[in-house]
Amino acid sequence: MKITARKFVTASVLSIVMGFSSHAFADDALQKIIESIKTELAQHTGVIGGFDRERGVVTLSGHTDDQAGIDRIIAKIKSLEGVNEVRSSVTHGD
Repeated sequence: MKITARKFVTASVLSIVMGFSSHAFADDALQKIIESIKTELAQHTGVIGGFDRERGVVTLSGHTDDQAGIDRIIAKIKSLEGVNEVRSSVTHGD
């Protein structure tokens, strides 16, 4: 897989946004949620996500040309145990 600067920045932001949860809490369920979100967003380099553990809220933001793909990701994330809500301000198109 070719790593572009955009993918690297996205991965870095995900690590920063979600990294505090990964290190501060040794909770396997939480770790699975975070890893699932990272995996789902890996293909959408213009989209970043965050997770509020206490509320079970995932927040997505950014821009994509693949709105159908983001809709599928939101549905997958909503199905994760421990996720109560997905908030998205992702824009699409030109």
